[in-house]
Amino acid sequence: MAVHSWADGVGTAAAVIGTITFVPQVLKVWKQGGRDLSYLMLLFYWIAVVLWTIYGALRHDMPLVAANLAIAVLVSLTAWLKWSFERGAHRRTPQ
Repeated sequence: MAVHSWADGVGTAAAVIGTITFVPQVLKVWKQGGRDLSYLMLLFYWIAVVLWTIYGALRHDMPLVAANLAIAVLVSLTAWLKWSFERGAHRRTPQ
């Protein structure tokens, strides 16, 4: 297998794993409200993934763009869920 193919495989794996790693955080905020999460951290993380998206677009690296767009959506969803819980709009169902 060529080095370029290996590099593409590693990059794709990193993109998929990097995206999946934020899913448990979204689920935890969905269930518990995200009281311990910082809006500032979420903002900085969102800015970072948007910059990575721009970088990927400039390099015509679609796996990088796709992964970071997905992460940006997940971070935005997490911030929205946190905000929703804090204002009481998201009602928890009894377990």
